[in-house]
Amino acid sequence: MLPQTLRLSSPSGSLKVPILRAANNLILSRVDVLLAGTSPAILCSLRIGPDLSASGTEVLSGGIAASNTTTGQTVTSFDVDTLPAESWLWLETSAASGSIDALFLAVYLEPGAA
Repeated sequence: MLPQTLRLSSPSGSLKVPILRAANNLILSRVDVLLAGTSPAILCSLRIGPDLSASGTEVLSGGIAASNTTTGQTVTSFDVDTLPAESWLWLETSAASGSIDALFLAVYLEPGAA
């Protein structure tokens, strides 16, 4: 399955961005994060839930502390890896520092059991 990709220009430390809504059960298998900028750092949290106005369930406790500007950071182990049908997957950011020109995110999902 092709990754769902997201590019955010000059992201702040307080964004909430929908990535996708699952039509069927999906399994999260990998997340890649890359930053562009000068000494950039940001905390990224992927969340799952049926309602974007709620807090949702964090897929990796503590989130992903991203700061890599060359090869990116890859995460393949998650506390919650199942995205149920009719649920949203979204990105929340916090604790941004340095000069962040862009954040690149690739989320790899596989079909889950029905």
